[in-house]
Amino acid sequence: MTNYDFTSLSSFDFEVLVRDILQKELSYITLESFKSGRDEGIDLRYSKDRKNEIIVQCKHYANSKFSDLINSLKNELPKIQKLKPKRYLIVTSLGLTPANKTTIINLCNPYIQDTGDIIGGTDLNNLLGKFPEIEKKHFKLWLSSEAVLSRVLHNDIYNITNIGIDNIKDKIKYYVQNQSFSNAKRILDDSNYCIIAGSPGIGKTTLAEMLILDYLAHGYGAFKISSINDALKVYNPAIKQVFYFDDFLGQTSLEQKLNINDDEILISFITRIRRTKNTKFILTTREYILNQAKMTYEKLSHSDFDHNKCIINLSDYTSFNKAEILYNHLYFSGMPKMNIEKIIENKNYLRIITHPNYSPRIIEWMTKLNTTEDTKYVSTFLGHLDNPSKLWEHAFEYQITEDAQRILIVLSTLTDSVLINDLETAFNEYNKTNSRNSSNTEFKKALRQLEGNFINIRKVSHEFIISYSNPSIRDFIENYLNDNLYELRKLCHSLYFFDQHISLWNNKKCINKIHQNLSQQYMNSILKQFNNDTFRLRNLGVGNNHKKESLKLIDRFVFIISAAIGFNYPLDCQDFIDIENQLYNEIRTTNYTDNSKLPQLLEKLTIINFQIGISKDKWIDAVKDLVFRALDEFDTYELINKIDNIIPDFLDSNEIQILRNKFNDVIDSEHRYYLDQVNEKDYIEGFCSTLEEVSSFLNVDSQVIMDSLSRKVQQMDESSQEFDGSDFEYDYWKESRYDKESTTSIESLFDSLK
Repeated sequence: MTNYDFTSLSSFDFEVLVRDILQKELSYITLESFKSGRDEGIDLRYSKDRKNEIIVQCKHYANSKFSDLINSLKNELPKIQKLKPKRYLIVTSLGLTPANKTTIINLCNPYIQDTGDIIGGTDLNNLLGKFPEIEKKHFKLWLSSEAVLSRVLHNDIYNITNIGIDNIKDKIKYYVQNQSFSNAKRILDDSNYCIIAGSPGIGKTTLAEMLILDYLAHGYGAFKISSINDALKVYNPAIKQVFYFDDFLGQTSLEQKLNINDDEILISFITRIRRTKNTKFILTTREYILNQAKMTYEKLSHSDFDHNKCIINLSDYTSFNKAEILYNHLYFSGMPKMNIEKIIENKNYLRIITHPNYSPRIIEWMTKLNTTEDTKYVSTFLGHLDNPSKLWEHAFEYQITEDAQRILIVLSTLTDSVLINDLETAFNEYNKTNSRNSSNTEFKKALRQLEGNFINIRKVSHEFIISYSNPSIRDFIENYLNDNLYELRKLCHSLYFFDQHISLWNNKKCINKIHQNLSQQYMNSILKQFNNDTFRLRNLGVGNNHKKESLKLIDRFVFIISAAIGFNYPLDCQDFIDIENQLYNEIRTTNYTDNSKLPQLLEKLTIINFQIGISKDKWIDAVKDLVFRALDEFDTYELINKIDNIIPDFLDSNEIQILRNKFNDVIDSEHRYYLDQVNEKDYIEGFCSTLEEVSSFLNVDSQVIMDSLSRKVQQMDESSQEFDGSDFEYDYWKESRYDKESTTSIESLFDSLK
């Protein structure tokens, strides 16, 4: 038996649910809906030949007192006496006892004579059990059921328990389903992966989260990942899995989110998932960052990986969708009644809904941040729609303390998620530039002030992890720093973790300001802190555990060379010489194994013409020693091909002949492996593509092997079967609830808030 408390539904949602249930229960009659506030006692009506045969009143009183319901019915009684219906039904979300129903009958006599015409919360649950198709159609209702939430809570990978069950219910009750949900669901059914793209604040993350909850409800295990390697560690095509990669290309600009060859790994993983019926992959990104990535990453630009994308545009939200979003936030926000009245007054909600800068995020924050009575609430609301950046500016400058402001500034240099202890360390360093020392108590007090509105705090294992509550806050802080050279100078002075410099480098606005005013200071800071600790976290995949990820010496060296090139910083100083010697000596050891970074290193050294201290010949000899020790591995030949493209005279003719002789043995072994053991089409195709490139470089004929593997791929294609999507009724939102596009329907919606 279902056991809903109906708290995830607004009054409007509840009335629609009641209508659908009664139309089934009362032998498929059609019930009319009426405008709230002017219904003359009618919410729903069946009126054959214009006679009031059946009148229904819907009373959404979940978690209220029975006395509140009785007082409301007493106020409605004169209207009912005037209408004189043949049958009068009262439906409420409040649970009713037999004694309660008797009281209602005595009050409403003679219009109600049978307790069967009084439907309470328990009765509604019984009817939903009788008509499960109605339960399934009402998306917000069944996603908030105990059964679904239980599956969510016991999903230890997605670790949504750290967000909190109340937070999950909040996401559901505020959500308004629109065309984009249907589009994304179909793409996932057809191709098993979907890239959700759109402008900031348009609803990408919310859509992804609702899809995740939907799949959890259908028995999938959900994995929130921060890299493709996280997914590969736990990927199992034999069980139902859905992977979620939020902002997979960076939050506010194209950051170094994809490591070396990650674009190729991403394409390979997507290709594999497309043929795995049990796996779904959901990615989100801002559309302009997606376009930047296609111009930056070679593999992405040459593939059609974004063919299956669901772009969310403002046009996807109908006028009624926009109205419902605003209505839900007003209904559930608990904001002062005066502010709600100001929105309803003179139909001001229409000015918000039709505003060209309408954004679900602005609606959320204007109803979340404004918790005090404000006679100018409407003009403030519209002002933030006119200039959205002002929303965070006001909250940042007037509603939080200086310590809280500094935490937000420091957090902008700490990427997506950071351990609370590392944030405190960076915060304390920043405070030193302000001649201030904050205690741990003051730091935690500032965190509590920011939690919910500005930052999220979640517990993972025994650690607390901090992140911005949404990317628009990072947008604001980056713009704030760009406009405030004084704060940016202090920030550059105070960077503690080495990868804070990398984060600041990826902030294109700030780095341009640094280049104009603070390049010397910035470079001195990088060199001074070259060996400092890092803060980056790596998701281990299981149980959503994390560990700190150290930045290797070669990565640090490549970064400071990039920064020096960008700032025209002199490379002949002792600091650069010492660091280069440190890396050179590390690479020359027999234990060095990180060969994949060598092409990137040689590319940077070639750009600066090997001018630091160690000659080109010495570097080439050191790299040759490394790669020639690994000629038994196929990947080595791909690596050498990349290096040869960077340094055309890297190998002499004798060395190339040595490679050819060894390569024939290696590809014979690889051929047998891919022919006998590999059943993933994308892996085979990827190997063939690389084999063709390397064979051309070495002038080796590998056509027989490629033909053999092509025949295997063809056989796999012939035996593959199409996957039929789920039967979830995600098109129900299209069904008529009211004439959704009419102004009258929108007015009716907001009249119910009076």
